[in-house]
Amino acid sequence: MTQVRVILLALLVVLSVPVAAISGAAPAQTDQSADRTQQAAQMATPANTTATLSLDSVPASAFQEAEPDISATLDVQQRELDARYTEYALDERFQELESEENRSELLLNVTGQLEARIDALREEERQSRLAYVRGDITAAEYVATLGRIDAEAREIEALLGRFAGEYAYFSQVPAVSDHVVERFEEKLATLQGPVREDVGRALQGEVDGDRVWVGASRNGVVLSTIRGGQYVSEAYRADHFNPDQSDTAVSANTLATRLIQDGLGAELYPWGWNTNHINLRGLEHVVYFQFTHEHGEVTAYVDGTSQEVYREYQTKTLRDIPTTPAVTNRSEDLDFQVAVNQTYAGGPLRVAVTNETGSPKTAEILVGGTYVGTTGTNGVVWTVGGAGTYNVTARRGGESLNVTVRALAPKPVGSVNGTT
Repeated sequence: MTQVRVILLALLVVLSVPVAAISGAAPAQTDQSADRTQQAAQMATPANTTATLSLDSVPASAFQEAEPDISATLDVQQRELDARYTEYALDERFQELESEENRSELLLNVTGQLEARIDALREEERQSRLAYVRGDITAAEYVATLGRIDAEAREIEALLGRFAGEYAYFSQVPAVSDHVVERFEEKLATLQGPVREDVGRALQGEVDGDRVWVGASRNGVVLSTIRGGQYVSEAYRADHFNPDQSDTAVSANTLATRLIQDGLGAELYPWGWNTNHINLRGLEHVVYFQFTHEHGEVTAYVDGTSQEVYREYQTKTLRDIPTTPAVTNRSEDLDFQVAVNQTYAGGPLRVAVTNETGSPKTAEILVGGTYVGTTGTNGVVWTVGGAGTYNVTARRGGESLNVTVRALAPKPVGSVNGTT
Protein backbone atom coordinates (compact mmCIF):
# COMPACT_ATOMS: atom_id res chain seq x y z
CA MET A 1 0.00 0.00 0.00
CA THR A 2 1.07 3.59 -0.48
CA GLN A 3 2.59 4.97 2.69
CA VAL A 4 0.09 7.61 3.79
CA ARG A 5 1.67 8.54 7.12
CA VAL A 6 5.14 9.43 8.29
CA ILE A 7 7.10 6.21 8.67
CA LEU A 8 7.09 5.20 12.32
CA LEU A 9 9.40 2.30 11.87
CA ALA A 10 11.90 1.87 9.05
CA LEU A 11 14.31 -0.95 9.73
CA LEU A 12 16.72 -2.76 7.46
CA VAL A 13 17.65 -6.09 8.93
CA VAL A 14 20.53 -8.06 7.45
CA LEU A 15 20.20 -11.71 8.34
CA SER A 16 22.63 -14.53 7.63
CA VAL A 17 21.99 -17.56 5.46
CA PRO A 18 21.56 -20.74 7.53
CA VAL A 19 23.96 -23.34 7.25
CA ALA A 20 -2.85 -41.10 -16.36
CA ALA A 21 -4.41 -41.86 -18.98
CA ILE A 22 -4.33 -41.26 -22.78
CA SER A 23 -7.07 -40.02 -25.02
CA GLY A 24 -6.78 -39.83 -28.80
CA ALA A 25 -7.67 -41.42 -32.08
CA ALA A 26 -5.86 -44.64 -31.28
CA PRO A 27 -5.02 -46.44 -28.02
CA ALA A 28 -1.42 -46.37 -26.83
CA GLN A 29 0.74 -47.86 -24.09
CA THR A 30 1.81 -45.56 -21.26
CA ASP A 31 4.91 -45.69 -19.10
CA GLN A 32 3.85 -47.07 -15.72
CA SER A 33 6.68 -45.22 -13.99
CA ALA A 34 4.36 -42.20 -14.03
CA ASP A 35 2.49 -43.57 -11.01
CA ARG A 36 5.68 -44.03 -8.98
CA THR A 37 6.92 -40.59 -9.95
CA GLN A 38 3.60 -39.08 -9.00
CA GLN A 39 3.64 -40.70 -5.56
CA ALA A 40 7.10 -39.33 -4.89
CA ALA A 41 6.17 -35.87 -6.08
CA GLN A 42 3.18 -35.69 -3.76
CA MET A 43 5.35 -36.02 -0.67
CA ALA A 44 6.33 -32.36 -0.31
CA THR A 45 6.56 -28.98 -1.96
CA PRO A 46 10.10 -27.65 -2.56
CA ALA A 47 11.96 -26.60 0.58
CA ASN A 48 14.00 -23.88 -1.11
CA THR A 49 11.17 -21.41 -1.53
CA THR A 50 9.00 -19.21 0.64
CA ALA A 51 6.13 -20.31 2.80
CA THR A 52 2.73 -19.05 1.71
CA LEU A 53 -0.32 -17.84 3.59
CA SER A 54 -2.96 -20.49 3.01
CA LEU A 55 -6.41 -21.53 4.17
CA ASP A 56 -7.01 -24.44 6.53
CA SER A 57 -9.50 -25.80 4.00
CA VAL A 58 -10.78 -24.69 0.60
CA PRO A 59 -14.47 -25.62 0.31
CA ALA A 60 -14.97 -23.38 -2.73
CA SER A 61 -12.51 -22.87 -5.58
CA ALA A 62 -12.57 -22.21 -9.30
CA PHE A 63 -10.72 -20.69 -12.22
CA GLN A 64 -12.10 -17.43 -13.49
CA GLU A 65 -11.14 -14.97 -16.21
CA ALA A 66 -12.37 -11.41 -15.78
CA GLU A 67 -13.88 -9.93 -18.92
CA PRO A 68 -15.24 -6.46 -19.72
CA ASP A 69 -18.67 -6.05 -18.18
CA ILE A 70 -20.86 -2.98 -18.63
CA SER A 71 -22.68 -3.24 -15.30
CA ALA A 72 -19.45 -3.94 -13.43
CA THR A 73 -17.75 -1.04 -15.21
CA LEU A 74 -20.55 1.32 -14.21
CA ASP A 75 -20.37 0.11 -10.63
CA VAL A 76 -16.58 0.59 -10.45
CA GLN A 77 -16.81 4.03 -12.00
CA GLN A 78 -19.58 5.06 -9.62
CA ARG A 79 -17.55 3.91 -6.62
CA GLU A 80 -14.50 5.80 -7.83
CA LEU A 81 -16.58 8.88 -8.59
CA ASP A 82 -18.13 8.89 -5.12
CA ALA A 83 -14.71 8.69 -3.48
CA ARG A 84 -13.30 11.45 -5.69
CA TYR A 85 -16.29 13.65 -5.01
CA THR A 86 -15.73 13.24 -1.29
CA GLU A 87 -12.14 14.39 -1.77
CA TYR A 88 -13.20 17.32 -3.96
CA ALA A 89 -15.90 18.42 -1.51
CA LEU A 90 -13.44 18.18 1.37
CA ASP A 91 -10.94 20.38 -0.47
CA GLU A 92 -13.56 22.97 -1.33
CA ARG A 93 -15.05 23.13 2.14
CA PHE A 94 -11.65 23.12 3.83
CA GLN A 95 -10.58 26.19 1.84
CA GLU A 96 -13.82 28.00 2.63
CA LEU A 97 -13.44 27.60 6.38
CA GLU A 98 -11.11 30.04 8.08
CA SER A 99 -10.98 28.96 11.71
CA GLU A 100 -8.93 26.00 12.87
CA GLU A 101 -11.86 24.88 15.01
CA ASN A 102 -14.18 24.62 12.03
CA ARG A 103 -11.56 22.90 9.91
CA SER A 104 -10.92 20.39 12.68
CA GLU A 105 -14.63 19.65 12.92
CA LEU A 106 -14.78 19.12 9.15
CA LEU A 107 -11.91 16.63 9.26
CA LEU A 108 -13.56 14.84 12.17
CA ASN A 109 -16.72 14.39 10.13
CA VAL A 110 -14.83 13.16 7.05
CA THR A 111 -12.77 10.61 8.99
CA GLY A 112 -15.97 9.29 10.52
CA GLN A 113 -17.49 8.90 7.06
CA LEU A 114 -14.36 7.19 5.74
CA GLU A 115 -14.26 4.70 8.59
CA ALA A 116 -17.92 3.87 8.09
CA ARG A 117 -17.32 3.32 4.38
CA ILE A 118 -14.25 1.14 4.97
CA ASP A 119 -16.23 -0.98 7.42
CA ALA A 120 -19.07 -1.25 4.91
CA LEU A 121 -16.65 -2.46 2.22
CA ARG A 122 -15.21 -5.05 4.60
CA GLU A 123 -18.71 -6.30 5.35
CA GLU A 124 -19.52 -6.40 1.63
CA GLU A 125 -16.43 -8.55 1.03
CA ARG A 126 -17.30 -10.85 3.93
CA GLN A 127 -20.89 -11.36 2.82
CA SER A 128 -19.81 -11.97 -0.77
CA ARG A 129 -17.19 -14.50 0.35
CA LEU A 130 -19.70 -16.40 2.48
CA ALA A 131 -22.21 -16.39 -0.39
CA TYR A 132 -19.58 -17.87 -2.70
CA VAL A 133 -18.66 -20.56 -0.18
CA ARG A 134 -22.34 -21.46 0.24
CA GLY A 135 -22.79 -21.64 -3.53
CA ASP A 136 -25.24 -18.73 -3.66
CA ILE A 137 -23.10 -16.80 -6.16
CA THR A 138 -20.62 -17.88 -8.82
CA ALA A 139 -16.87 -17.47 -8.80
CA ALA A 140 -17.27 -14.84 -11.52
CA GLU A 141 -19.61 -12.80 -9.34
CA TYR A 142 -17.37 -13.09 -6.30
CA VAL A 143 -14.17 -12.18 -8.13
CA ALA A 144 -15.90 -9.23 -9.80
CA THR A 145 -17.03 -7.99 -6.39
CA LEU A 146 -13.45 -8.15 -5.13
CA GLY A 147 -12.29 -6.14 -8.14
CA ARG A 148 -14.92 -3.47 -7.60
CA ILE A 149 -14.13 -3.17 -3.88
CA ASP A 150 -10.42 -2.91 -4.63
CA ALA A 151 -11.03 0.05 -6.96
CA GLU A 152 -12.96 1.98 -4.32
CA ALA A 153 -10.48 1.11 -1.58
CA ARG A 154 -7.66 2.60 -3.67
CA GLU A 155 -9.57 5.86 -4.02
CA ILE A 156 -10.08 5.99 -0.25
CA GLU A 157 -6.39 5.32 0.25
CA ALA A 158 -5.55 8.23 -2.03
CA LEU A 159 -7.80 10.50 0.02
CA LEU A 160 -6.11 9.37 3.22
CA GLY A 161 -2.86 10.52 1.69
CA ARG A 162 -4.11 14.07 2.05
CA PHE A 163 -3.99 13.65 5.82
CA ALA A 164 -0.22 13.32 5.53
CA GLY A 165 -0.07 16.46 3.39
CA GLU A 166 -2.01 19.68 3.77
CA TYR A 167 -4.12 18.28 6.61
CA ALA A 168 -1.15 17.03 8.65
CA TYR A 169 -1.30 20.15 10.85
CA PHE A 170 -4.48 18.78 12.36
CA SER A 171 -2.95 15.44 13.34
CA GLN A 172 -3.38 16.39 17.01
CA VAL A 173 -7.13 16.12 16.61
CA PRO A 174 -7.94 12.67 18.11
CA ALA A 175 -10.10 11.45 15.23
CA VAL A 176 -7.58 12.69 12.65
CA SER A 177 -4.44 11.48 14.39
CA ASP A 178 -1.72 9.31 12.92
CA HIS A 179 -3.13 6.37 14.86
CA VAL A 180 -6.58 6.74 13.29
CA VAL A 181 -5.21 6.91 9.76
CA GLU A 182 -2.97 3.91 10.43
CA ARG A 183 -5.97 1.95 11.70
CA PHE A 184 -7.66 2.72 8.38
CA GLU A 185 -4.58 1.41 6.55
CA GLU A 186 -4.70 -1.82 8.53
CA LYS A 187 -8.28 -2.36 7.37
CA LEU A 188 -7.72 -1.24 3.79
CA ALA A 189 -5.03 -3.90 3.43
CA THR A 190 -7.79 -6.52 3.63
CA LEU A 191 -9.58 -5.00 0.63
CA GLN A 192 -6.76 -4.51 -1.87
CA GLY A 193 -4.32 -6.70 -3.74
CA PRO A 194 -2.44 -7.02 -7.04
CA VAL A 195 -4.76 -9.70 -8.45
CA ARG A 196 -7.89 -7.82 -7.38
CA GLU A 197 -6.57 -4.65 -8.97
CA ASP A 198 -6.05 -6.45 -12.29
CA VAL A 199 -9.56 -7.89 -12.07
CA GLY A 200 -11.02 -4.42 -11.56
CA ARG A 201 -9.10 -3.07 -14.55
CA ALA A 202 -10.11 -6.05 -16.71
CA LEU A 203 -13.78 -5.53 -15.86
CA GLN A 204 -13.46 -2.02 -17.28
CA GLY A 205 -11.65 -3.25 -20.39
CA GLU A 206 -8.41 -1.48 -19.45
CA VAL A 207 -6.35 -4.69 -19.61
CA ASP A 208 -6.87 -8.24 -20.82
CA GLY A 209 -8.14 -10.47 -18.05
CA ASP A 210 -5.74 -13.10 -16.76
CA ARG A 211 -6.89 -16.56 -15.71
CA VAL A 212 -7.33 -16.32 -11.94
CA TRP A 213 -7.61 -19.12 -9.39
CA VAL A 214 -9.81 -18.25 -6.43
CA GLY A 215 -10.07 -20.37 -3.30
CA ALA A 216 -12.27 -19.31 -0.41
CA SER A 217 -13.50 -20.39 2.99
CA ARG A 218 -15.40 -18.71 5.79
CA ASN A 219 -12.06 -17.50 7.14
CA GLY A 220 -10.42 -16.04 4.05
CA VAL A 221 -9.57 -16.05 0.38
CA VAL A 222 -6.60 -16.74 -1.89
CA LEU A 223 -6.22 -15.41 -5.44
CA SER A 224 -3.42 -16.27 -7.85
CA THR A 225 -2.53 -15.86 -11.51
CA ILE A 226 0.29 -15.88 -14.06
CA ARG A 227 1.17 -12.42 -15.34
CA GLY A 228 4.03 -11.29 -17.54
CA GLY A 229 6.49 -14.05 -16.68
CA GLN A 230 5.59 -13.99 -13.00
CA TYR A 231 3.42 -15.95 -10.62
CA VAL A 232 1.34 -13.50 -8.55
CA SER A 233 -0.67 -14.42 -5.47
CA GLU A 234 -2.48 -12.72 -2.63
CA ALA A 235 -4.08 -14.15 0.49
CA TYR A 236 -6.27 -12.82 3.31
CA ARG A 237 -7.03 -14.58 6.61
CA ALA A 238 -9.94 -12.85 8.36
CA ASP A 239 -9.49 -15.07 11.42
CA HIS A 240 -5.95 -13.71 11.91
CA PHE A 241 -7.02 -10.06 12.02
CA ASN A 242 -8.67 -8.12 14.83
CA PRO A 243 -9.62 -4.68 13.47
CA ASP A 244 -10.62 -3.33 16.89
CA GLN A 245 -7.63 -4.38 18.93
CA SER A 246 -6.63 -1.39 21.06
CA ASP A 247 -7.10 -3.35 24.30
CA THR A 248 -5.68 -6.68 23.16
CA ALA A 249 -2.83 -5.92 20.76
CA VAL A 250 0.80 -5.19 21.36
CA SER A 251 2.18 -1.99 19.88
CA ALA A 252 3.83 -1.94 16.47
CA ASN A 253 7.21 -1.32 18.12
CA THR A 254 6.80 -4.33 20.41
CA LEU A 255 5.64 -6.48 17.51
CA ALA A 256 8.64 -5.38 15.42
CA THR A 257 10.96 -6.36 18.27
CA ARG A 258 9.36 -9.80 18.43
CA LEU A 259 9.70 -10.21 14.69
CA ILE A 260 13.36 -9.22 14.61
CA GLN A 261 14.92 -10.07 17.96
CA ASP A 262 12.66 -12.78 19.36
CA GLY A 263 12.52 -14.94 16.24
CA LEU A 264 8.89 -14.45 15.25
CA GLY A 265 9.81 -13.42 11.71
CA ALA A 266 11.98 -16.50 11.21
CA GLU A 267 9.15 -18.65 12.57
CA LEU A 268 6.67 -17.20 10.08
CA TYR A 269 8.95 -17.35 7.01
CA PRO A 270 11.95 -19.56 7.87
CA TRP A 271 13.52 -19.81 4.42
CA GLY A 272 12.75 -16.28 3.25
CA TRP A 273 13.49 -14.47 6.51
CA ASN A 274 16.88 -16.07 7.01
CA THR A 275 18.21 -15.31 3.56
CA ASN A 276 17.29 -11.71 2.91
CA HIS A 277 17.12 -8.04 3.85
CA ILE A 278 13.86 -7.31 5.66
CA ASN A 279 12.18 -3.89 5.44
CA LEU A 280 9.53 -3.24 8.08
CA ARG A 281 7.03 -0.50 8.77
CA GLY A 282 4.80 -0.13 11.81
CA LEU A 283 1.21 1.06 11.74
CA GLU A 284 -0.84 1.24 14.95
CA HIS A 285 -1.11 -2.41 15.97
CA VAL A 286 0.16 -3.99 12.75
CA VAL A 287 3.61 -4.39 11.27
CA TYR A 288 4.04 -5.07 7.60
CA PHE A 289 7.30 -6.14 6.06
CA GLN A 290 8.72 -6.86 2.65
CA PHE A 291 11.65 -8.95 1.52
CA THR A 292 13.04 -10.10 -1.78
CA HIS A 293 14.57 -13.51 -2.36
CA GLU A 294 16.29 -15.35 -5.17
CA HIS A 295 13.12 -15.87 -7.18
CA GLY A 296 10.63 -13.28 -5.96
CA GLU A 297 9.22 -10.94 -3.35
CA VAL A 298 6.94 -11.22 -0.31
CA THR A 299 4.87 -8.55 1.46
CA ALA A 300 3.12 -9.58 4.68
CA TYR A 301 0.99 -7.88 7.34
CA VAL A 302 1.21 -9.21 10.92
CA ASP A 303 -1.62 -8.53 13.37
CA GLY A 304 -0.73 -7.27 16.85
CA THR A 305 -3.34 -9.41 18.61
CA SER A 306 -2.94 -12.79 16.91
CA GLN A 307 0.70 -12.14 15.91
CA GLU A 308 -0.20 -14.03 12.75
CA VAL A 309 0.08 -12.99 9.11
CA TYR A 310 -3.35 -11.82 7.99
CA ARG A 311 -2.49 -10.37 4.57
CA GLU A 312 0.13 -11.48 2.07
CA TYR A 313 1.20 -10.69 -1.49
CA GLN A 314 3.80 -12.74 -3.36
CA THR A 315 5.43 -12.56 -6.77
CA LYS A 316 7.79 -15.18 -8.18
CA THR A 317 9.74 -15.15 -11.44
CA LEU A 318 8.66 -18.25 -13.35
CA ARG A 319 12.04 -19.21 -14.77
CA ASP A 320 13.56 -19.25 -11.26
CA ILE A 321 10.86 -21.11 -9.33
CA PRO A 322 12.08 -24.41 -7.81
CA THR A 323 9.84 -27.31 -8.77
CA THR A 324 8.88 -30.76 -7.54
CA PRO A 325 9.90 -33.95 -9.39
CA ALA A 326 7.81 -34.22 -12.54
CA VAL A 327 4.85 -36.51 -13.02
CA THR A 328 5.24 -37.84 -16.57
CA ASN A 329 3.27 -39.68 -19.19
CA ARG A 330 4.63 -40.98 -22.46
CA SER A 331 3.38 -43.20 -25.25
CA GLU A 332 5.11 -45.59 -27.60
CA ASP A 333 2.68 -44.56 -30.34
CA LEU A 334 3.07 -40.77 -30.10
CA ASP A 335 5.98 -38.47 -30.84
CA PHE A 336 5.70 -36.52 -27.58
CA GLN A 337 5.58 -36.88 -23.81
CA VAL A 338 4.26 -34.68 -21.00
CA ALA A 339 5.88 -33.78 -17.68
CA VAL A 340 4.02 -31.85 -14.98
CA ASN A 341 5.67 -30.37 -11.90
CA GLN A 342 2.88 -30.49 -9.35
CA THR A 343 2.06 -27.68 -6.93
CA TYR A 344 -0.37 -26.75 -4.19
CA ALA A 345 -3.87 -25.47 -4.97
CA GLY A 346 -3.46 -22.09 -6.59
CA GLY A 347 0.31 -22.51 -6.89
CA PRO A 348 2.55 -22.24 -9.98
CA LEU A 349 2.17 -25.31 -12.21
CA ARG A 350 4.80 -26.12 -14.86
CA VAL A 351 3.91 -28.27 -17.89
CA ALA A 352 6.59 -29.39 -20.37
CA VAL A 353 6.09 -31.22 -23.67
CA THR A 354 9.07 -32.88 -25.36
CA ASN A 355 9.97 -35.80 -27.60
CA GLU A 356 11.75 -38.86 -26.24
CA THR A 357 15.15 -37.19 -26.59
CA GLY A 358 14.06 -34.11 -24.65
CA SER A 359 13.60 -31.70 -27.54
CA PRO A 360 10.68 -29.28 -26.95
CA LYS A 361 7.42 -29.79 -28.79
CA THR A 362 4.52 -27.44 -29.47
CA ALA A 363 1.23 -28.52 -27.90
CA GLU A 364 -1.98 -27.05 -26.56
CA ILE A 365 -2.27 -27.42 -22.78
CA LEU A 366 -5.54 -27.93 -20.92
CA VAL A 367 -6.02 -28.05 -17.15
CA GLY A 368 -9.21 -29.69 -16.00
CA GLY A 369 -10.45 -29.57 -19.59
CA THR A 370 -9.89 -25.82 -19.97
CA TYR A 371 -7.35 -24.47 -22.44
CA VAL A 372 -4.62 -22.49 -20.64
CA GLY A 373 -2.01 -21.93 -23.34
CA THR A 374 0.30 -23.36 -25.98
CA THR A 375 3.88 -24.36 -25.28
CA GLY A 376 6.49 -22.02 -26.69
CA THR A 377 9.90 -22.67 -28.19
CA ASN A 378 11.06 -24.19 -24.90
CA GLY A 379 8.10 -26.59 -24.81
CA VAL A 380 6.86 -25.15 -21.50
CA VAL A 381 3.65 -23.56 -20.25
CA TRP A 382 3.26 -22.11 -16.78
CA THR A 383 -0.22 -21.90 -15.31
CA VAL A 384 -1.93 -22.11 -11.92
CA GLY A 385 -2.71 -25.44 -10.31
CA GLY A 386 -6.17 -26.45 -9.16
CA ALA A 387 -7.45 -28.05 -5.98
CA GLY A 388 -7.85 -31.79 -5.44
CA THR A 389 -7.15 -34.19 -8.32
CA TYR A 390 -7.36 -33.06 -11.93
CA ASN A 391 -6.05 -33.84 -15.42
CA VAL A 392 -3.44 -31.89 -17.33
CA THR A 393 -3.74 -32.57 -21.06
CA ALA A 394 -1.29 -31.94 -23.89
CA ARG A 395 -2.94 -31.91 -27.31
CA ARG A 396 -0.85 -32.15 -30.47
CA GLY A 397 -1.68 -33.19 -34.02
CA GLY A 398 -5.10 -34.51 -33.09
CA GLU A 399 -3.68 -36.70 -30.30
CA SER A 400 -3.82 -36.11 -26.55
CA LEU A 401 -1.84 -37.21 -23.53
CA ASN A 402 -3.24 -36.85 -20.02
CA VAL A 403 -1.38 -36.61 -16.73
CA THR A 404 -3.44 -36.97 -13.57
CA VAL A 405 -2.05 -34.75 -10.83
CA ARG A 406 -3.02 -33.97 -7.27
CA ALA A 407 -2.68 -30.70 -5.42
CA LEU A 408 0.13 -30.85 -2.88
CA ALA A 409 -0.09 -29.53 0.64
CA PRO A 410 1.21 -25.95 0.68
CA LYS A 411 4.25 -24.89 2.65
CA PRO A 412 2.32 -22.80 5.18
CA VAL A 413 3.39 -19.65 6.94
CA GLY A 414 4.41 -20.54 10.49
CA SER A 415 2.03 -19.97 13.36
CA VAL A 416 2.57 -18.90 16.95
CA ASN A 417 -0.78 -20.39 17.94
CA GLY A 418 -0.42 -23.83 16.43
CA THR A 419 -2.67 -23.23 13.42
CA THR A 420 -2.08 -22.07 9.89
